[in-house]
Amino acid sequence: MAAHISAASPGGARYNEDLTPEQRSDITNGIWLCQTHAKLIDDDEISFPSSLLEEWKELAEHMAALEARGFSVQRAAPFKELEEKCPKLLAEMREDLKKSPLVREFIILSRHVIYGGNTKPFFHYFF
Repeated sequence: MAAHISAASPGGARYNEDLTPEQRSDITNGIWLCQTHAKLIDDDEISFPSSLLEEWKELAEHMAALEARGFSVQRAAPFKELEEKCPKLLAEMREDLKKSPLVREFIILSRHVIYGGNTKPFFHYFF
């Protein structure tokens, strides 16, 4: 679906009052997204600022231009080995994240300490 990078009207995600009505409706302020991700992105303006969406759009346009010229563009698969070893676990994690997007909470603790906080699920990282 076509989505605005900066909202078309006040109160929308990433609304920029400095843009004119013509700039808000211009193709340069648009990006193609699936319906699911368009909703996630509009609900989390902090994680998805205009600058990030503009970067994504630019990359997608460059990739499309290369493909139109006959080049093969392949997206990186940094966890290929992991996915081969435990596909069921990763599929389950992806489904969980679709249902319940991550909320980040950072608490600095000493080595190997786990903080449970409240009843929300959480990830623990060890350094």
